[in-house]
Amino acid sequence: MNSKNMDLFNIKTIILLTFIFTVSSTKPNPKVIIIGTGPSGIAAGTKLYENGIKNILWLEAENRIGGRLFTHKFGANVIDYGAQWCDGEKGNVVYEMAYPLGLLEYSNQSDVNLHLLQDFYTPQGQMLPRDECLKVAEILGEAVGDIELLRQSNASVGEFLRSKYEEKVKTDLKDTDPNLVLYVLDWIYRANSAYHAANSLYDVSTQGIVSYSDNEGDSLINWKGRGYKTILDVLMKKLPDPKKALPLDDKILLNKEVNNIIWNSEPDQNMVTVKCSDGSEYKADHVIVTVSLGVLKDQIRTLFTPKLPRKKLNAIDNIQFGTLDKLIFEFAQPWWPKNSTGYNFVWRESEIEEKIREFGDDVFSNTWLLDVTGFFPIENQPNVLLGWIYGQSANHEESLPEEEVKSKVLKLMRMFLGKKFNIPEPVNFTRSKWATNKHFLGSYSYRSVNTEKSKVDDMDLANPLKNSAGKDVVLFAGEATNAHRYGCVHGAIETGWREADRLLKTYT
Repeated sequence: MNSKNMDLFNIKTIILLTFIFTVSSTKPNPKVIIIGTGPSGIAAGTKLYENGIKNILWLEAENRIGGRLFTHKFGANVIDYGAQWCDGEKGNVVYEMAYPLGLLEYSNQSDVNLHLLQDFYTPQGQMLPRDECLKVAEILGEAVGDIELLRQSNASVGEFLRSKYEEKVKTDLKDTDPNLVLYVLDWIYRANSAYHAANSLYDVSTQGIVSYSDNEGDSLINWKGRGYKTILDVLMKKLPDPKKALPLDDKILLNKEVNNIIWNSEPDQNMVTVKCSDGSEYKADHVIVTVSLGVLKDQIRTLFTPKLPRKKLNAIDNIQFGTLDKLIFEFAQPWWPKNSTGYNFVWRESEIEEKIREFGDDVFSNTWLLDVTGFFPIENQPNVLLGWIYGQSANHEESLPEEEVKSKVLKLMRMFLGKKFNIPEPVNFTRSKWATNKHFLGSYSYRSVNTEKSKVDDMDLANPLKNSAGKDVVLFAGEATNAHRYGCVHGAIETGWREADRLLKTYT
């Protein structure tokens, strides 16, 4: 070997040894704590585990895994207190994982908008002409669904819809019964407010709708009576073959309520300390926080030490987090027709006070009933009707005794439907309570007018916390951190994978 080749050999050797030293000095199995076992937390941990980072610990405040996925035995089958349907096919990671395994089925009520197939009833018990309602809803709904028009607007969705209504009643709707138009307009406001879990459509940002990415395809794909928790079993490999399940049970600690995350302190600044309300402490190289935005808002000043950067505080303050609850009745047998798709309750402003007085002289204390949007059957549950309530009305309803809620909502159902149907006493009643559960404090996030004014977005919420050495020590996942699919399970899973990928890149 000549001297030139020898020099080249020596240089290559030095480079190789340097690479080996660098790789060997990188911590090969970092300790990762994941706070929360909802879909984003389970997605993050399982992806890390399957890619070689197995020193993982989940801390879950509830006595069950799943977060806002909560499947529970009820009636002839199970119900979901939280997410219920696999919403869309194309680009939906839940569908892509579950459908090939035969875990999903298409609804026999499937339509682009199920609610437009439901009958519209007034508080006088009158059923409105379905074809006319459908026509009005399509005319007004097209305006709200026009992304190009929304992109040009800086108003709220409520203001945008009001302007389109005033325009349409002079043109396309000029020959339509104005009372019917007002009823349908009322429903569109309430149904869309419920969809966003917002107090009012006047709070929802048009730009937030523009940024949201709907998944193409059927929006009502169900779980064949298994419930949405099935997706957790898929992520943990308990399905399709339980023998291949990831050995994670001893890595999940329940009833572990985290109350402080110390993420940049001397002398151990490369480690994060997590403290729980039961006095226990855990240390890790990285922590992935997947708690709800509601919890972050509630504990924004106390959960992190040192306190969060101003931009992240601003994002937590100004991205909104609303409530959508379920009201579920089981009857001994169905009193509604077998092919029924359900019933929408619609109001006009002029009749509200008179009809709400039927529930008591204190009108204000019963106005929450106005935001019960209607009821419809659940597949695989032949004797069950499901209703929705949203926003501040849902928050108030949760504070009331269950028996009061049951009796007043049943009376409301009879007010709207009692002339058409003989509605018996139910054999069972249950409801979700997301707003008053301190481990959630709401249902899911939405983008408000105030979010836009504050110039914050999901990335301000998602960006990791770096310690003084520049290391990503606290990472954030969950539906609220997803730019285009906030408020949904597949969006949450995407963010769990995103943060797992962030760590895998660090250690690969």
